[in-house]
Formats: sequence, structure tokens, C-alpha cells
Amino acid sequence: MTEDNGMKDKAKGEVKDRVGGATGDKKQQAEGVKDKTTGKFKEVTNNAKEKAEDFANKAKDKFKKDK
Repeated sequence: MTEDNGMKDKAKGEVKDRVGGATGDKKQQAEGVKDKTTGKFKEVTNNAKEKAEDFANKAKDKFKKDK
């Protein structure tokens, strides 16, 4: 299973937002904005998780070297 980094939600949201805007469907447009926001949230949390893991690994490596 691949990790969801939010790209699918952002792409789906962009389509809904544009289609809703073009057709005057405010509900669909709002769903698109919500999906884009969800995708961005997933992207940011995934980046934070990666940075935390990198930091933990560097700290662990430093600890091993200091022993």
C-alpha cells in the first residue's frame, strides 16, 4: 500500500472546484475546496512525519557514535 501524500485529494478537489465554478454549482465548488484543503493537510502532516523520523534517526545515530 502506498502512502497517501494528499495529491489525489488535491487533484480531485481542483477538478470539483473548477467544474463547480464553471457550472455555478456552489455545493460542488465547496466540496472541491474541502478536498483541496484535506489534500494539503495530508501533505503537511506527511512532511512533518518525515522530518520527525529523519530527526529521530539522526539523534539515534549520534547517540550510537557517542557510546
